[in-house]
Amino acid sequence: MKIAVVYHYFAHYREPVLSELIKKSKENGDEIKFIADNISNEPNLKLYNFDGYKENVQLVKNIWVKKFLWQKGLISYLFKYSPDTIVFLGQFNFLSTWIASIFFRVLGKRILFWGHGVYGSETGLKKLVRDCFNRLPHVYMTYGEYARNLMLKRSGNVNIRAIYNSLNVREQNILYKKLASSKENQRDDYVFDKNRTNLIFVGRLTSVKKINLIIEAINKLNSKNYNLLIVGSGPEEMALRKLVSNFGLEENVTFMGAIHDEIKLSWLIYNSDICVSPGNVGLTAMHALVYGTPVITNDDFSHQMPEFESIQDNINGSFFKVNDIDSLAEKIELWRRKIISNGRDDIRVFCREPILKKFNPENQAQLIYMEVMRDDTFYKKK
Repeated sequence: MKIAVVYHYFAHYREPVLSELIKKSKENGDEIKFIADNISNEPNLKLYNFDGYKENVQLVKNIWVKKFLWQKGLISYLFKYSPDTIVFLGQFNFLSTWIASIFFRVLGKRILFWGHGVYGSETGLKKLVRDCFNRLPHVYMTYGEYARNLMLKRSGNVNIRAIYNSLNVREQNILYKKLASSKENQRDDYVFDKNRTNLIFVGRLTSVKKINLIIEAINKLNSKNYNLLIVGSGPEEMALRKLVSNFGLEENVTFMGAIHDEIKLSWLIYNSDICVSPGNVGLTAMHALVYGTPVITNDDFSHQMPEFESIQDNINGSFFKVNDIDSLAEKIELWRRKIISNGRDDIRVFCREPILKKFNPENQAQLIYMEVMRDDTFYKKK
């Protein structure tokens, strides 16, 4: 079989699942090509450079008109390469994906989409257009069950499978075991406060992340019980620093700046008691859970990222009522008491379980490859 995977660009965090897909294609005697531009329109986003797999890459040129994308050279290359299956990123604002998926489906190619599917917040024309787009493939592969269940109600005859999402769990697991079995897991008194429950936020400091809610919740609680590490940089940093100053919480809140070194991040997350992400939690949920740290985020699932499904309420994290500071404060205090009562060891096991079983690149690649290969009758007809 010849397989094509079409993206706008491949972010560095996709490396583990892409490597697994290449591995599986070689094991099965198949050929796989990854087609994308090597330039991102997102500032500071590191891309995967496919070291060692250059023969699996084909570059096309992305032409952006605001949020809409046309991939120059995509259709002509796909026509020349003539894959059996084409996997497109399921972004309905990618105009070339509309044309290419319809064109190659008519030509008898098997079409798969890989993406968010729906969020549940769509209305009006946007909902209509997205639902039409989601009917184009033979199979739509979603990042989670929430989107899959919504699509089953809305998207007609398309087959919908959940393939979940993943980070570099193999590397993270190695770091976790080192932290769990050596002196490397010792808290630094300069960073952590051994007399307080240590909270952490990791991500870009933007308004959609609602980091101010963590600071306001600490202000409502007994601030002597809490220490907050904010790891990241972004346009909201000055406003957050001012808020900390206004509440007199300078001794409780430390701005760590942007950190991209996974060794440093693993140590910070592992030694934190609770990860709090009041906005859309995204990949931060899986990043915290793999190091055994419970996650608190909001309960507005129609505006959440699909990774919220890795959180099991009151088992490895909690959901607070969206934008409700009192509710957030209540969940933070609940977990502080839970940790004091039960310790961290059992909590770490519950946190890591969904990552090791479901949200990892080996499982994700296996599920994707199953969908690539699933419809044997499709190829027999050819």
